[in-house]
Amino acid sequence: MKTIELINLSKEYKNTRALNDINLEINKGRIVGLLGKNGAGKTTLNKLITGLIFPSAGSIKVLGEVPKGGQKKIGFLSENIALYPNLSARENLEISILQEGKSPKYDQISKILKTVSIQDTRKKANDFSLGMKRRLQVAMTVLANDRELLILDEPTNGLDLDGVLWLKNMILELKNQGKTILLSSHSILQMEDVLTDYIILKKGILADSGEMATLNEGILNIEIRVEDIEKGKNALEKKGYLYNQHGNLLVIPVKVDYMHYLLVLNEEGIYPSSYNLKKKSLVDRFHQYAGGDNGD
Repeated sequence: MKTIELINLSKEYKNTRALNDINLEINKGRIVGLLGKNGAGKTTLNKLITGLIFPSAGSIKVLGEVPKGGQKKIGFLSENIALYPNLSARENLEISILQEGKSPKYDQISKILKTVSIQDTRKKANDFSLGMKRRLQVAMTVLANDRELLILDEPTNGLDLDGVLWLKNMILELKNQGKTILLSSHSILQMEDVLTDYIILKKGILADSGEMATLNEGILNIEIRVEDIEKGKNALEKKGYLYNQHGNLLVIPVKVDYMHYLLVLNEEGIYPSSYNLKKKSLVDRFHQYAGGDNGD
């Protein structure tokens, strides 16, 4: 089932085209990483999906409908979502549930607070640490009301390592419940291991997209440790293979099945003491298609 479907989607602001002819499908139950540098179009895409703005051309469907804003099937965690600073965590959650036209239940809120590891006290949100504020924001936008699609913009802001681990476990649990999660983060390295898919935008264009399982199959190079480094180098040079040397380590860009390089050494009577494969990562892909660092 398609959660998001974009067909020739474009968005212009005055004389600037923020998104240009985007075609994309996101299926139910996927965790998708949205990457791009500043100005790539990530914020514009999130706003289109939530119905806060509308396309200049093309079409968009979210959960089978044209987004119009205020859809109760979509949860949007923005980078700086407002809290009620003079209210407690429980009171903030009560208001969040009331805004949906529902009656907040004591046990329901207690369970949510336990899930995000916030103690149920009278402490005001304004006195929370940055990490605790982020946990409360997640509770209000993601957990307080049932959503089919969750858009998380910079969800790791203010979280320490324990908080990031908690967030990843929560995201995986939401996926197991059939939720679809679209994740934008500067700290994509921290979140890469929970993604099922990725999208890379560059200057409003869909530069690349795919499944993480397919991406991780690719091997960049093989690092082979040998005792007789000169003999190993000679064996590779005879075949015309490029390599870099680091001590007793031969680093070879993989062009064919990596086992081939081990066999070449074996044929020369060279038996490596160990070898290691460096696989392609999302950061490698980002550098290839978006350029620069793995920032916004």
